[in-house]
Amino acid sequence: MRRRPRRSSRNSTLTWTDKAAVRLSDRTKDRCSGIVLFVAGLGLWFYSAHSLQRGLSGPTEIGPEFFPQFLAVALMVLSPGLVIKSFLKRDTEYRRPQERDERTKQDNPNATFYVFAFTGMYVLLAEPLGFVPATLLTMAPLMWLLSVRRWYFYVALVIFVLGVQHVFQTYMYIQLP
Repeated sequence: MRRRPRRSSRNSTLTWTDKAAVRLSDRTKDRCSGIVLFVAGLGLWFYSAHSLQRGLSGPTEIGPEFFPQFLAVALMVLSPGLVIKSFLKRDTEYRRPQERDERTKQDNPNATFYVFAFTGMYVLLAEPLGFVPATLLTMAPLMWLLSVRRWYFYVALVIFVLGVQHVFQTYMYIQLP
């Protein structure tokens, strides 16, 4: 049973201690996140369209405006999916706050330390080993420490890293370390 916050006796607003008890549902968070990400993508699109210099590339070449515009389009295409998902998902598929709190307590308490340590290790390994080996050697153990146990996430990691390297080298003519 969800407890309602008490109202102050003097006026009809919540007191400052009661405001902390009010939580947004996961459904509301998904909707707000989707809208904010769409607006951010739209802003990035207008920023990149009006303030970045067009390259001297022809119609088949990719210039410096490609990557920001690609990110903007990806945000604007994927964020409505988050909003639509919040309408289509049943209430039982969203976890209740008590269940979410219990799962958080079971997670690794040193996760923040691991993320910073592996990020530092990645920075040190990227130059001598190269982009692909350094990324795989740091991201795979980090995913394991953060309780990612499904094998297909590791396959997706390898495909994503190789795809990023291919896009940078082939289409953007940028050599990664």
